Amino acid sequence: MPEIIGGGSYADLLDSVPNMTEALRRCYLLAGQAPESAAWELKIDYCHFSRMMRSTDSRSFPPDKIELLMKRMGNQFPLDWLAHRMGLVCYPLELMQVLDGIKAALQAEGRPAKFAVAELLRAVESLRAA
Repeated sequence: MPEIIGGGSYADLLDSVPNMTEALRRCYLLAGQAPESAAWELKIDYCHFSRMMRSTDSRSFPPDKIELLMKRMGNQFPLDWLAHRMGLVCYPLELMQVLDGIKAALQAEGRPAKFAVAELLRAVESLRAA
């Protein structure tokens, strides 16, 4: 099996994935699952699953199963990959709720509340790197 994560960052891993089919494959590999167990988790016949996971086959992965795959594998790699391709990042809903609370508190004090989530996430990443 090829190296999944390597020594680089998560962004490097996202950059290394060329297409959604590979992002779906990385999802179950990152969870430590073999294709057989991923197929079983999704209730898809393994032979059909292996054909769906070939980017050259016309039987592509059903979009309606992507959420189930991510839930069963315990990661959102395909979602992160797609967001990364669009120049965006995903973050937990709880972060948005915390930011809304901070914004409401600042506004209640009559203070300006201008900030962007992307700026905050970059700040957090730079603190982690330091």
